Order: sequence, then C-alpha cells, then structure tokens
Amino acid sequence: MDVSSALYERPGKYQHAYCEDMDRGGDIRVICNLRANHDWMSTLLHELDHGVYFKYIDPRLPYLLREHAHLLTTEAVAMVMGNQTYDARWLAEIASVGAAPVGNRPALRN
Repeated sequence: MDVSSALYERPGKYQHAYCEDMDRGGDIRVICNLRANHDWMSTLLHELDHGVYFKYIDPRLPYLLREHAHLLTTEAVAMVMGNQTYDARWLAEIASVGAAPVGNRPALRN
C-alpha cells in the first residue's frame, strides 16, 4: 500500500494524528507524533486502519462517492484496530510483542 507519512514529533507540527486520502484517488497520508508508549501505538494502528479503509474504496466510483459511507463505518473499525493493543494474544501473535517492559518493546521504540 502506498502511504505517505510524517510519523514523529517536530516543532510546529500538528499535535495529534490523522489519515486522509488527499485526492480520493489513493494519495493516502498519515500524520502522527509518535512516542514510545501504548497510547501512540494504539493511535498509529487506528490511523493506519483509516488508510486501509481509504485504500479499498473502489476507484471506479464517481469522485463524490469515493469516501467512507459514513464516519461511523470507518471510525468503528479503526477503534477496533486501535484497541488491539489491549489484547495480549494479538500483541504476541501479530505484533510479536512479548512480556518485555513497555519501554523495551521494539514496536514502541522511536
């Protein structure tokens, strides 16, 4: 998936996170301010899920229809993905995060 991103903090940058299909044609961009903690891991998964949603909107649709059907459709699935960070089995099997302290987990290091 071709996704452009600005993932880490820097002065003057937008302070939270979002994902957008800039042209409704696949120019998907993610902005985050990642830190090595659980909240930002959850936020990143949430925003990347929005990217996946945008990626699979049918490009043959008319321009005005190449958007989520309703905000709740994309938010609900993104919230499910963000909440995977609370599931120990998902962390172990999918994210390969073991029992190491949070600050020592490779997926959470800058």
